[in-house]
Amino acid sequence: MRASVKVVHGVLWLLFLGSNIAFLLGCFSPALSVNEIYEVDVKNLAENLEAEANQRIKENITLIVGPELPTYWRVGVGGVCDVYEETGEVSCRHTFAPSQGVLSILEACLRDSLSRQDELANQTTDDNAGSLDERVNAILTAWSRAIASLEPQRLTSHEGNATRLVRASAAFIILVIVVDTWGAWCIIVREKNKAAAVQASFGSILCLIAGACTAPVIDKSMLLVAGKHESHVGAAVTTLFVGMICRFVYYGFLILFRGPRRPREKPEPSPYPPVWPTTAANLTNRAEPS
Repeated sequence: MRASVKVVHGVLWLLFLGSNIAFLLGCFSPALSVNEIYEVDVKNLAENLEAEANQRIKENITLIVGPELPTYWRVGVGGVCDVYEETGEVSCRHTFAPSQGVLSILEACLRDSLSRQDELANQTTDDNAGSLDERVNAILTAWSRAIASLEPQRLTSHEGNATRLVRASAAFIILVIVVDTWGAWCIIVREKNKAAAVQASFGSILCLIAGACTAPVIDKSMLLVAGKHESHVGAAVTTLFVGMICRFVYYGFLILFRGPRRPREKPEPSPYPPVWPTTAANLTNRAEPS
C-alpha cells in the first residue's frame, strides 16, 4: 500500500476520533458548549409556557426571567451550559446524559447563578444559605405551577425517553470509535484496505443509528412544554451526519480505487525433464517392455 494512503487514512481517523470525542463531551465545558444537541431560548420558553399555562388554568401566572437566568440553555451529551449573551459568559454543569426536565435544569441554573452573585458580593455561603433557597424557590414556584398545568406525567415520560435516547446515541458512538480504530489498524499496519474498508463501513452505519437516536431528542425534551416552538438542531447532530457521509465516501474510494493490481508472474519452464514419482504403479509400468 502506498504511504500516501496510510497518511490520509491516519489523518481522517484522527479527525473522526476527535469529532466523536467532542460529541461525547458536548457541553462538558464552555469550550465545548458549541457542540450541543439543541439550544433553548429561555425567554421564548418562558413566554410560551406562560401563555399555554394561563390558557389552560385560566389564571394569571407570571414567569420571572431576570438577570439570574441565561439567554440560552445548551444541552449536550456531557452536560448543560448557560449562555449569557449580554455579558458573553458561559457556565456549564458537566454530567453524562443530563436531565431533560425544565425544573431540574432551572433549579441547577439558579443555584449556580445566585451563588456566583453572592461570591462577587463577598457574602459567605453559611450566612446566605437560607436566602439562596428562598430566592430559588420564589422563581421555581411559578414555573412549577405552569408546568403542572401541562400534563406533567406526559412530560415526565417524554423527558425520560429523551434521556434514554441520549445514552443510546453515546453508546453507539463509543462503538464507532472502536470500529474506526480497528479499521485504521487493519489499513495502516496490516495493509488490508479492502477488508478494513468493508468492516469499517459498519462505523458509518453505527454513526447513522446514533444520529437517528439523537435527532428526536429535541421533540422529546423540555421544548415540548413550550407549546409551539421552532426546532433547533445543534452542532452535535450535524457533526454525526457529516462524519457518517465522510466515512461512506472515503471507504467507498478505498474499495473501488485500490490501485493497479500486480500481475501474477508465470513460473519459468524448468530446463530439466520432469521427475517421475517413485510409486509402485510407475515402477510396474517402467518394467513392462514396450
